[in-house]
Amino acid sequence: MLFGEQEEGKEVHFPPEIKSKLVSLYHTLTTTILTLLPHMLDPASPSVPAITLIATFSDPSQPWTNKSTQKLFNSLLCGRTFTTVALDSSISHLLSHTIKPLFLVSSTGTAAARLSSTHDRAAMPSTFSRKAPPPPDHTLHPTANSHPWIYAHPETVTILHWVLSVLQPSPTSLDSSPLSAVKFVPLLLPPLLTLLDGPTVSSTATKCRPIACGLLRRLVLLLPETHLAPPPKGRGLGSVIWDAVFPFLHWIPPVTPVEESEVLLKEVYPTLVAVARGMYKGTGEEGKRDSEKLLDRVVREGVASTVGYVGENMVVVRVLLDALVPPPAGTKGDAEKQQDGAAEELGLIKALNIYTIKHLPFLIPFLVDVMRNPFSAMEPSVLIAAVRVMIGILTVGGGSVRLRAEETESGDEEDDGERGGWKWEILGACIDCWGNVVREEEDEGEVERGKGKGGKESRRERLEEVKRGLRRLMTVLKEVVVFIDVEGKERGGKGWEEVRRAVVEGVGIDGGEGEEEEDEEERMRREKMGLLFMECD
Repeated sequence: MLFGEQEEGKEVHFPPEIKSKLVSLYHTLTTTILTLLPHMLDPASPSVPAITLIATFSDPSQPWTNKSTQKLFNSLLCGRTFTTVALDSSISHLLSHTIKPLFLVSSTGTAAARLSSTHDRAAMPSTFSRKAPPPPDHTLHPTANSHPWIYAHPETVTILHWVLSVLQPSPTSLDSSPLSAVKFVPLLLPPLLTLLDGPTVSSTATKCRPIACGLLRRLVLLLPETHLAPPPKGRGLGSVIWDAVFPFLHWIPPVTPVEESEVLLKEVYPTLVAVARGMYKGTGEEGKRDSEKLLDRVVREGVASTVGYVGENMVVVRVLLDALVPPPAGTKGDAEKQQDGAAEELGLIKALNIYTIKHLPFLIPFLVDVMRNPFSAMEPSVLIAAVRVMIGILTVGGGSVRLRAEETESGDEEDDGERGGWKWEILGACIDCWGNVVREEEDEGEVERGKGKGGKESRRERLEEVKRGLRRLMTVLKEVVVFIDVEGKERGGKGWEEVRRAVVEGVGIDGGEGEEEEDEEERMRREKMGLLFMECD
């Protein structure tokens, strides 16, 4: 087996030179077959083996796909327009006779078992045994017979990925048009749930788990509310997927390796948001409250709990920040997520909207700590994400940030400079973060980081991106701090100006000048710090 995982006890070890020759021969054969395929392919009635072959080479990240086969795959799709009816029939046959048999044995005891014969949520039994049944042997010791999709057919996940990319959204549960997603739920949901519950002792299953989570998200986005909503309004498939995915919020270090946790959590959070929104799409205010309750659980039991355990792990913190406000469309490396609907719309802040304010007592101190941490400047991507999340919070909950104060501010102009509450904490975090980035840039000029000029320049670009984000944040923050009250008086302007003068001009908060004359280095530092307020003045 060149690409699939080897069954325990039956491993075949190829010497590197032999394996390299075999892989090269395999690529040559597949390239030849794909070259000949267009001459034998009928767009009006494509055969199942031909569709399977095309789907197998649809993912360029797989080891059996190289540049030549990927180019041929793209030409097949562009040069041959399959009729929707023919493609619908071929996909149905592919899922029924190729994919389904692979999961008949391994689906026992997994989340797929919670589906009834009609693929609704199965009713819970009336009585329960106090003693949990022992797990099936094949979940602890997977074999080629119990898990063929791991050993004999590693292309299974790629085929499922391609099928979901072809299917169309279904407006209703009765939609019977060609390639409608609801028609394929009985053939897709059990394999995806089985992939999600794969054996942890298998490296292939571990890699498939985040992929399966992303595929479940794609399926959720294609299904109507009547399929996802809980009974009696719907068939309850949303709660089945929720129950299967939610436990993975707790797969965090040190119990779970950092690399595995990072990849998995990136898929888990947007999938849960998609399920919470899909279950209550058009059910009015009551549905919105139910959706909000689910999202609250994600923030409390996911984000807040993870920060409490591994808040010092910058890799995990970056994942949590992206879950709150995903990177904007077009971000490098996130193209696949944009297609899966994981960008912007599936961020927790966007989904909660105004209800985000109930989580501000946790979110703002968390973000302030990240921005003020001097070591965060060594990971510019974390600061970029933290600034993006802070802007998102101020956009939806700026009024609550304005009203929250540790000290009561009066409406008198002479007392308007008191600096208590979240808004001043955020302003102080911006100033500290800017100073840390400036010092990091200065150190970058003295000590070369990275390997070669490319790594150094890329790092400088990321630091500049942090500074651009901080300027945008300052613009949003000033609109929160400085405002016109109901009586037409400006509030917060005096306090903002005092802080600005203290940072830019070296004037103390009390308005007094410093006694010592500052040197040239201090003056240059203040000029750099003054750039933070450039877009606000």
